[in-house]
Amino acid sequence: MVAWGEYKKMKDHDTSARQLMGDSFKKKIKENLHFIKLLGQVVLVTCTQKLAQRGHREGEETDNPGNVRKILKNEIICILAVMIKTEIVNEAKEAKFFSIIVDETKDVSKTEQLSLIIRYCYKENLYESFLDFKAAFQLDANALTHEILNVLKRHEIYFKANLVGQGFDGVSVMSGRHKGVAARIKQEAPFAFYVHCHAHRLNLVLVDVIKSLPDASQFFSLLEKLYVFISGSYAHAKWIDVQKELYPNEQTRQLKRLSDTRWACRYDACKVIRDRLSAVLANLDLVKAVELIETVTVQLEEMRSDPSSFDPL
Repeated sequence: MVAWGEYKKMKDHDTSARQLMGDSFKKKIKENLHFIKLLGQVVLVTCTQKLAQRGHREGEETDNPGNVRKILKNEIICILAVMIKTEIVNEAKEAKFFSIIVDETKDVSKTEQLSLIIRYCYKENLYESFLDFKAAFQLDANALTHEILNVLKRHEIYFKANLVGQGFDGVSVMSGRHKGVAARIKQEAPFAFYVHCHAHRLNLVLVDVIKSLPDASQFFSLLEKLYVFISGSYAHAKWIDVQKELYPNEQTRQLKRLSDTRWACRYDACKVIRDRLSAVLANLDLVKAVELIETVTVQLEEMRSDPSSFDPL
């Protein structure tokens, strides 16, 4: 009877099963387009506002697994990334002439990452667009040159005559006149003139100024000694424990190592000390107390083995 009722309804409305399936398919497409648009808007908001897309814990038992599992899919992010990168590459090809900016940085897993930015003029506007990240397992000039040129080749960006500039930091492996990355790329692209990154040049000036001021020089020397001391296995474990005790609701922080070529490292190092000064002092007191106890323990053991060696005050 149900089937007959459905048949009568279709006949009365002059509707076939094929039409019903077509309408259902169109409705499904419309719903999917709506969901994709919504997910794209969420990705755009979280990225531009620098909101976390992942939760601290993402297991089934957690109430807040993060935005990725709640409202996003990694596939959507990958699709959007491909679309954006394709648009950047097409603009660069249409602009014809371009330059590159390359730098290295370590990610959270301590893997050296090579970041490549492409700079070009498109429709009378100047753009600096991120093009690619590449893990750099070898940091010699030949390997870095190979990775940089491979990125351009993979995106089919013609560089032999169209690459007119390259900007790196001033370390010898990048800026070496004869065997540096800049010199090797210029052999492949003769118009690719090298420019020492102005941000790094300003940083080198500031480093030299700091070294000429005794108080500032001593301060940053102390920061470096703190980093070396607390990076030790025993002191570092205590450093993490002290932070968890003093700042239970905040993520643990790491002290930053100073570098003459990483222009933001001094600011980062000072910021961690400012935000975790109580933990630094508590950690130093704790380590000092433990070392004192160990020293006393060793002396007591020596007294037990050789009482004559004890020298009363």
